[in-house]
Amino acid sequence: MLINRAVDNIGMSLRGATILVVDDDPVQANLVYQALNNDFTVKACTNGAELFELIERNLPDLILLDIHLPDINGVEICRRLVADERYAAIPVIFMTASMSSDIEDVCWSVGADDFIVKPVNPTTLINRVKNQLAIRLQSGLLEKLAYTDVLTGTYNRRFFSESLLKHVAVAGRNDQQLSLLMVDVDNFKLYNDVYGHVMGDKCLADVAESMIKSLKRAEDMVCRYGGEEFTVLLPNTGLEGALQVAERIRAAVELRGIKHSESSWQVVTVSIGVAIAQFDTSDDVASLLVNQADENLYRSKAGGRNRISAPAHH
Repeated sequence: MLINRAVDNIGMSLRGATILVVDDDPVQANLVYQALNNDFTVKACTNGAELFELIERNLPDLILLDIHLPDINGVEICRRLVADERYAAIPVIFMTASMSSDIEDVCWSVGADDFIVKPVNPTTLINRVKNQLAIRLQSGLLEKLAYTDVLTGTYNRRFFSESLLKHVAVAGRNDQQLSLLMVDVDNFKLYNDVYGHVMGDKCLADVAESMIKSLKRAEDMVCRYGGEEFTVLLPNTGLEGALQVAERIRAAVELRGIKHSESSWQVVTVSIGVAIAQFDTSDDVASLLVNQADENLYRSKAGGRNRISAPAHH
């Protein structure tokens, strides 16, 4: 349902997309502009050098590219775009006066997404452009959904696992600290038993929102690890900083005041385990980090819940 709703809105999302037209023929460039200007932001240049200057400053959402240009031919431009990770995701539609089978083969071989015959038919042009933009938008949407927990809006466990390995590698290479919080909603089974699973789902979403709002840096991330358990990955953060974030999360959830009659505090609370990556070991740093956070989470729960446990020293 979430995917369907999002895809239904794609038409609205396409409006205002930036189209870069690369053509040294002013008549053709004007024809393209007139066809697209009502629905899109249209920019233009006349050669390859200008194109690369423009996209280095502002990435367009799609490029309409003439094959024959005065400096670099369109085929070579497309080849360079596809080979550069900064630009590879930008759809390229070739415009050409000759559509022989050899030209078609060359267009596809260098990674073009579509091609259109000049002089362009405005209706065909609009439909081809909208089609490529929709494909790009859906691709990005589906990729995002693949890493998102639908219930809470946080990242999911798959994203956490992949991100953890990347951050461990970066921290180890740059001699940086890396912290992990393991967060568990206290007495959540009892909450479900008393209030029902619909309210249980709302409780998890509210807790996740409180956790996200407790973070102050864009690079910090909340992930749903499974059930009522969450992780918070804190790059370039030592023990003191991790404890500060953990306390903000613990306090924010308690102060939210989600009623829980079976809790000692009469509201929903969380227990938190803190871990710091240890790079002075030959063992799997990522696994050790998760295990340490999990062990400290167990200490928090065994110690009475609604508390934080951390390594004794680091």
